[in-house]
Amino acid sequence: MRRLFIGLIWLFAVLEPAVARGAVTGLSGAAELGATPVSLGQGDLQSDSALYVFAESQGVTLTTDMSVDIAKAGSYQRFFSFSLAASGGTINQGTAVDSFLLHFDPVSRGNWFNTQSVAGSVTFDQPILGVMVRGASLNASDSVLGLAGTSYDSRGSRGLEVIFQDAMTLSADMRTLTVDAFRSTGGLDEVRIITAAVVPEPTTLLLGVIGLVILGVRKRNTVGKRNLFTNWWGKDRS
Repeated sequence: MRRLFIGLIWLFAVLEPAVARGAVTGLSGAAELGATPVSLGQGDLQSDSALYVFAESQGVTLTTDMSVDIAKAGSYQRFFSFSLAASGGTINQGTAVDSFLLHFDPVSRGNWFNTQSVAGSVTFDQPILGVMVRGASLNASDSVLGLAGTSYDSRGSRGLEVIFQDAMTLSADMRTLTVDAFRSTGGLDEVRIITAAVVPEPTTLLLGVIGLVILGVRKRNTVGKRNLFTNWWGKDRS
């Protein structure tokens, strides 16, 4: 019996993952999935027409509370710190999350009157818990949510601007982020999207194994009772 319980503990550890990876289920407009980058510094990954989407750290359990700039459905533009105060929120310690990054770094250098612009949307299979749009927020969360082995631009200008009217919308069901416009004169526009991570139910295989073990224990008990009866009945009664 002891061996059976040890075996079950081992199966739980091996067969059951802690969390499953989230997924992008839809893209539109300029949004496209990008390969894992080595560096995301300004000028390292450029396009005038692509809004790259990267999966960052997945299944991360937060060890401290994490502040986000946007945590409510709605449309947003002119990302002043004071205007984001009412839309921000906190993702609580112990929450399992997945992280995704939107990246726009145009090749062409515009000016105040001629900005490069892209628009598109990304939809996830899990609800969006928060969005980071300020450079300070992105820099502070790189070590927790960023891609291991990828270097990030640490300048505060990597976030969304307050002048060039970057604009985006977070859907009512909290699963789609639409970039109405990312406008840039040649600098970076980046946004970090944090979604809930999936905590899976026990696998079918594990449940099947447990069922077989229970049947085996019952069969063993039945056989034991039968042998006890046989031994008793077969004794010399004289």
